[in-house]
Order: sequence, then C-alpha cells, then structure tokens
Amino acid sequence: MWDYSPYIVLLAVTTYNDIVDNYRPLKHAEEMPYFNYENGQLVYDASFRNSKTYRWHDSRLFRFWTWAHNYSRLLQLIHHAQYTIRTSMADWKERRRLAQLQQTKMHSPQPQQKNNNATVADEVGINNMIYREPDDTWNGAWRVTEGLITEMRDEVRQRGAKFLFVTLSSDIQVYPNKIVRQAFMQRIGVNDLFYPDRRLQSLAERERIAFLNLAQPMQDYADQNGVFLHGFGSEIGNGHWNANGHKLAGELISRKLCEEIKNGWQD
Repeated sequence: MWDYSPYIVLLAVTTYNDIVDNYRPLKHAEEMPYFNYENGQLVYDASFRNSKTYRWHDSRLFRFWTWAHNYSRLLQLIHHAQYTIRTSMADWKERRRLAQLQQTKMHSPQPQQKNNNATVADEVGINNMIYREPDDTWNGAWRVTEGLITEMRDEVRQRGAKFLFVTLSSDIQVYPNKIVRQAFMQRIGVNDLFYPDRRLQSLAERERIAFLNLAQPMQDYADQNGVFLHGFGSEIGNGHWNANGHKLAGELISRKLCEEIKNGWQD
C-alpha cells in the first residue's frame, strides 16, 4: 500500500463478519493468519502456515489447478455447479435444522429458560451475535479488532497520511421494514441493531479517529424511501449492497471526506 504514497487511508469495517474473522476461537479456520494478545501486545500468529489447507493452497498442484480453472470454461461450469449444489444443500439443511428446533420448542413441556449467548448462537448463527452484548469470547474478538484498528491508525499517522474508518451496513440493519427488523431483534433478544457501530464509534472517540457510521443513515434512507439497499432479484434485501446501496454509501463517504478535508482532519 505504501508504494502508492496515499494521502488518505480508508478502512471499511463490515461488522457482520469482520469481528468474527479476526478471532480464531470464533472463526474456526486454521488456514488463516490471526493476531493474539500476549503480555498486553498484539502478536502475529503464523501457525496457519502449518495447516493442511494452507499447505495444499500453497502447493504446485493447487497452483496448476488454479491456472487450469482460470482458462477452462468447462472447469468453471463444473465448479459453479458444485458450488450451487453445495450452497443449496447447506441452506436446506439449515432451514430444516431451525424448523426442527422450533418444532421441538413448541411441543416440549420443559419450562421456559433464559436464552444465553450459546443458545441464541445455535438458533440464529454465530454472525448474528454481533448485535448482542458480548460475552467473554466475543470480548476477546472485540479486543483484537479494536487493537488492530488502533495499530493501523498509528502506522498511517507515522507515514504522514490521514486515517478514516467506516462501519458498513448489514442487510438486516437497513431492511426497509420495521416489522421485519423488530421480529429479528426479538428473536435474538436485542433492542436495536447498532451495538457494533456504537462500540466502534466509542473507540473512535477515545482514540480521536475520524469515523463514519453508515448503518444508521442508510437505515433512515431505506425507511424513508422504501428502498432495498442489499440484495438482488429473488434475494432482494439479503446479502451484499446492490446499486442503490453502493450509490448511497459512496455519497455518504464522499461527503464525510470532504468535511474532514475542509474542517481539518480530526487526527
């Protein structure tokens, strides 16, 4: 990155999965690099290089497979078909699991129990736990994430550049139907969907980092205009930003950059 001598470095944080991805106990992927805290310091963990998956991806055979895949339309078609089938099967199994779990709850004579984080995670998925107050494991993930952000800010400052970090929106945060959002919040036991954004804003305020929360203004826009900002076709409302989401996010980020440049950078 520094080969390009940037004037501004913008970090986009996807709260839905970035905090999970930064922490081995939540991500459960051995082929990825992580950072851990040791004696109060962030330490790079390179043990992923010894994992079977990483060694396979670093092998000559895999590099040949990648080359062949990039130049063969037949291999791409087969790979796409396999991915589609695998994804469809995984979705079907997850829907069946949740339906069976719900049916068991409806017919079980067991007394009502308070939903703890582990119980909710089983029901709604680990990534959706980002909207709840964290337990010890999640606090560890947050500590690493916040440490990485401040380390990045420090490096950017040392290089004489300006630093801005932005929290992106998730699909449920900006779903243009309050009833749908409220049903989801009730399901996971929260009062709003902006805990991760508020937490990162608090970090920015403590560390005097220029910060922009996209989720709240994008939710306001979606509600006022009845517009879906995520998803395409039959999956409208779910997944990544669509053209409307990218356009609005681009406008909000551009406005923030202009304000920072005009008013003098916060950091």
